[in-house]
Amino acid sequence: MRTPLEVMNPTETTDEYGQAISSYSLVATVFAAINQASADERRNHAQLNQIVTHTIRTRWHPDISHRTRLRTVANASGMSVTSWDVVSVINWQERREYLDIVARQVIA
Repeated sequence: MRTPLEVMNPTETTDEYGQAISSYSLVATVFAAINQASADERRNHAQLNQIVTHTIRTRWHPDISHRTRLRTVANASGMSVTSWDVVSVINWQERREYLDIVARQVIA
């Protein structure tokens, strides 16, 4: 788990006309291992009308849920920023040690 990720959760505010505005706010930074999703994982989630591109494993964090967006941390060496929308989160062995996250890469 060497890749730092920013954990961002959605927040909603209203503008002066009463319209809801959704944005993401930074909650925490965690370290994670990021892998491409296997063919089985892609097929299983396709049956649920979900698109899955990556699996991510990180330490347990209470603010990570199915509404979370994860983003790589930009650094001075010019690493590109990549974002993922979380599809599902599994608390590995129900011990609050690791989270196995299935995510969809966001192309902006």
